[in-house]
Amino acid sequence: MKYFFVIALFICSSCRQSCSKDEAKKVMGDWFLRKIELPENMRLINSENVDEKLEFNIYTKKSHKYILHYFLADCDKCVNELQEIQSYFNAHKEQYKDTKLLLIATGPIDLYVKDAAKKLNFQYPIYFDKDYQSFKISNKLPLGDKLYNTMLLDGDDKLLIFGAFYSNSKAEKLYEGLISCD
Repeated sequence: MKYFFVIALFICSSCRQSCSKDEAKKVMGDWFLRKIELPENMRLINSENVDEKLEFNIYTKKSHKYILHYFLADCDKCVNELQEIQSYFNAHKEQYKDTKLLLIATGPIDLYVKDAAKKLNFQYPIYFDKDYQSFKISNKLPLGDKLYNTMLLDGDDKLLIFGAFYSNSKAEKLYEGLISCD
């Protein structure tokens, strides 16, 4: 009986992990595992604040999965989300210990983001894409829809899920489920 319980527990935990992928496939439809192209001409704009342990190099990924958040540099609300994201990620370090965070800002100038990152002592890398909205355009993402600003990607830049994990409990659970299963 004891062995039956252990085997059942193992099967249930395996089902739970695969269910996250199944649920993500259902939610994402054709977007699931679509290759996401990162802009080639980005530059790190807050290197003086980035904690070495949290560094993310877009050219040599050290993570099996990562969260990408894309935002407009000339949008105050968008820049203010940085504090919310940093607070969330810091509060959930254990859950996201093997998951990197990549932020990409776009806009006419990077001054707003530089100032905000400095003021917040933002520890995560923020890259600036100077070709306005090129990330969304090249990946055929709706320009005005914020749903497509935050996403979980695998190490091959394939999309797993969209959504603001830091402010939406359903998205948070999907992210956690997908991050925990391999």
